[in-house]
Amino acid sequence: MPDEKAPPKRKQGIYGWRAFFLMFGCGGAAALLVIGTVAGVIRMTASSLTSEDSGDSVALPTREPVATMTPGAIDLCELINDAPPVTLTARIDEPNGPDETGAGGGQAWTVSDECSWGLIGEDSREWEMRFSYKAIIATDGNEKRFSMAKDRFEKESDSARRLFGVIEVNENSSNEHGRQREIFGVLDSGAQAYVLVREVKSSVYVVDIREQSESPGNEDYRIQQFGSRASDISTLVDNPLRDVVPD
Repeated sequence: MPDEKAPPKRKQGIYGWRAFFLMFGCGGAAALLVIGTVAGVIRMTASSLTSEDSGDSVALPTREPVATMTPGAIDLCELINDAPPVTLTARIDEPNGPDETGAGGGQAWTVSDECSWGLIGEDSREWEMRFSYKAIIATDGNEKRFSMAKDRFEKESDSARRLFGVIEVNENSSNEHGRQREIFGVLDSGAQAYVLVREVKSSVYVVDIREQSESPGNEDYRIQQFGSRASDISTLVDNPLRDVVPD
């Protein structure tokens, strides 16, 4: 089992408006600032109420429930390759298209694929990004479909943990769009790596970003850089999964 360390502590201090008042702590100046801010809020509130009364409010669009999916509608590797939100170099794997089985019934309908690219990191360092996913489109009832996705998430999380010799960060989080696990640490090769495992509806994908070789670097800085690029990939692929995979 890899050794796990507690997540790095965030810096503490006095920021924002507290620092402002400490720097300019003149009572008169502070009073004028507060009065001006309150007046501004009152004007904004009055303007908002006037707009609502005049019937100028704009209704936000709503998404219709997704009941089924057209076969062949998901190809996330091609999506990333054609519209990369990060700086990719040549694709490393041989693109063969997603593996889609069970669309005609008789077994679970799933779509899966995996792909990898070279990735230009900070200071023009060469990193590698690996992406894989599996979407469960239909099976014997929704309960079983989402149960399969949950099991897939746990399996991918366990596989990700086993990649590391030392784990520095291992965090779980969730929101209305799904849940995810983030793992950062050092591989057996000595290179630093970051893995994001994310579940969206009844689909699970993995973003694995790693250095090509061992190199010194600030841990907090590297986590930020890896995590930022994984987040860009998530932003790109989350919307198609929410729009295409059945609810």
